[in-house]
Amino acid sequence: MHYRELLDAEGRLRPESQRLALLQERGIPRDAAILAYCTGGVRSAWLTAVLVDMGFDAKNYPGSMWEWSAGDRDRDPLVLPAKQNPG
Repeated sequence: MHYRELLDAEGRLRPESQRLALLQERGIPRDAAILAYCTGGVRSAWLTAVLVDMGFDAKNYPGSMWEWSAGDRDRDPLVLPAKQNPG
């Protein structure tokens, strides 16, 4: 989910009830462990802070895609094959 979805038309944070509804629509339960990432970790840090404030178990991947793309894609694939993906 893109962090902007949690903002209203004026760029303010939506009320928590609306944010919870958006997360539920996407099938994200309150007890889910969430790892947020973006290109460099800044936007995902904001999203993580909002989610943690709402009581979610959220962590930020600070290096995000920049760090991942510099690594070994065979060792750390972006997407696991269905038979290996627990989620």
